[in-house]
Amino acid sequence: MFASYRKLAKIAKMSKNSVGLQDIASRLNLSVSTVSRGLRDASGIHPETRSRIIQEAEAIGYVGQQPRAGLEKIEEQRKRNVLILTGGSTTPGGYLEGLSQAASRYGVSLHIHHCPQESCSELFLGEKGPVSLLDGTCDGVILVYRWPSEIVETLVRRIPVVSIMHDYPGLSIDLVGLDTAGGVNALVRHLRDWGHKRMGFFGLMPEVSWSRARFGAFAESVTYYDIPLEMEHIVRFNKEVLSHGESYRDTKAIDQVVAGIKSGVKAWLAADDFSGYCLSEELMRRGMRIPEDVSITGFHFHDFMRSSHAPALTSTLVDNIEIGRLALKLMLQRIDRGGKTVQMLVPAELKSGQSTSK
Repeated sequence: MFASYRKLAKIAKMSKNSVGLQDIASRLNLSVSTVSRGLRDASGIHPETRSRIIQEAEAIGYVGQQPRAGLEKIEEQRKRNVLILTGGSTTPGGYLEGLSQAASRYGVSLHIHHCPQESCSELFLGEKGPVSLLDGTCDGVILVYRWPSEIVETLVRRIPVVSIMHDYPGLSIDLVGLDTAGGVNALVRHLRDWGHKRMGFFGLMPEVSWSRARFGAFAESVTYYDIPLEMEHIVRFNKEVLSHGESYRDTKAIDQVVAGIKSGVKAWLAADDFSGYCLSEELMRRGMRIPEDVSITGFHFHDFMRSSHAPALTSTLVDNIEIGRLALKLMLQRIDRGGKTVQMLVPAELKSGQSTSK
């Protein structure tokens, strides 16, 4: 277990040249954090990769610190360091509460770094990036909110990654998501029980995994209940517009909904609560009453997601604390054992509001 430390002691005697981790990383085409973890004999590094790192360190004369008395025991007991990367304007408190509870239980040290989406390329810059990611002391990263695929791909090459809510096809990432099929089915059934026989979907964003999943579940549910799937009443969003909180300014999307309402589509399922409130407020500005003239539902209720003008949305209730707990649990499993990627789904149950009626 401590072979790497004995070899580092040997390395320390080989050269007085100033050779750093970056030199080893560049020669092996690895990240600095991977090299650092390999030399520290940290878990989550493939034995073959660790061997290559140690051999290269010996070859170029890397000078590491010799192990002190009891260092091996300290390494065994070292706390995991997990970085939480968030890029939204508001990070759901439930996620953080669940992460904190799990961190206390498993002896994990959490590091939180907020980075606006427009500045995410600065994650890997020394003066602006998270310290634990840059100095190699971070054992894994948990992503909150959607991140550009190229950023996520870079992270996956360096370190274990778990994502909350957002899937990244083709990348080796564990995911904690929602039982989207069950939640959407409950909403469609609720609208059907109110007597609605035609429904529209508001907020399809093909680039966003949870939006695609919710639309797919909508299509499956209306088909199951023998409700027509009318593609002219599937309203798409531009993901950049939505991420800046300006969906209500997409007048083309709102016009499409208004045309649908005039043609008899009086029930609309929004992709999330944010979209649902934006739609509600804009329709009310145009003189429509909710729910008297049109019923609107959201998806995934958050305490901070409210409107001072529109009625409280009928939505789905989710245990956000459990999402946080599961995210950290998956991360520790990924660090310790690796293996195939895992997806865990949290139930989404109907939450009645004041935005739906006959």
